[in-house]
Amino acid sequence: MFSVSDAAFTGFRVVRAKPVILGWWTGLNLLFSVISALVLVGLGGTALNDLRTLDQANPDLAAMGAIYGRLGPAYLILIVLSLIYYGVVYAAANRAVLQPDESRMGYLRFGGEEMKQGLLIFVLGLVFFGAYMALGIGGAILMAIFSAIGGTFGVILGVTLMIVIVLGGLIFLGVKLSLSSAQTFATGKFNVFGSWALTKGRFWPLLGSYVIAAIMVVIVYALIVGVFAGVVFVSGGMPALTSIFSPDTSSFGTFLTPTTLGYYVISALVGALALPLWLTPAPWIYSQIAQPKTAEVFA
Repeated sequence: MFSVSDAAFTGFRVVRAKPVILGWWTGLNLLFSVISALVLVGLGGTALNDLRTLDQANPDLAAMGAIYGRLGPAYLILIVLSLIYYGVVYAAANRAVLQPDESRMGYLRFGGEEMKQGLLIFVLGLVFFGAYMALGIGGAILMAIFSAIGGTFGVILGVTLMIVIVLGGLIFLGVKLSLSSAQTFATGKFNVFGSWALTKGRFWPLLGSYVIAAIMVVIVYALIVGVFAGVVFVSGGMPALTSIFSPDTSSFGTFLTPTTLGYYVISALVGALALPLWLTPAPWIYSQIAQPKTAEVFA
């Protein structure tokens, strides 16, 4: 068995051992954000603005469908870019733990391992989508049954059961498949479901590690972004704060404001710290389970 606390705080040890990764990962995050913004504003900026102006209480479904159709090309490109980006960062996180001496460029590379990780993320996305649909159908059936026989209480119980089934099922699947990225990286073999056997009998320690890591990520994000949002609010009021999360995408000139650019830089920095916190526990756990004879990665 492995230590839950050691697993959860792997990201801090990675950053402490190689703080230079913060610079490299911040640069990567900023590059990805800027390219994504250019694609989204360039190909779908006016459509996004049109979407925001729809009556949200009583939306015109035909108009909404037309708008999403206009956004299709931009979203398709963003999906491809996201798979490349996450393939790079997942491989880097695995490399930081399983191959700590390969630290040049903050563990970032772009090659076969990264493409394999991107493909794995795509396949896992399909698996989770299929599971979500199956769980949703099962939960909806139970909700309908309880609603029909139990009145108001039955409706409440049915909705609660549906939420528990869908959310619980996805969390269970996520934990069971959480070591697939590290296993694929360590073995060099594309493996989606090999993680299932590795996690047998270890579900709760794994879940505990990921929950603690997630809490750390939320704290880091809340602290840094919260301070930035406070500064923006004090200096520009609510309109400036609103523009961060709902910018005018009708043109590059209206989108690329100093506030938006500042938010992109802050978000890139937050991501550079949050990503190691979130992504490195799994490869560390994998190293303890599948590579027990390997020397301790971090002193």
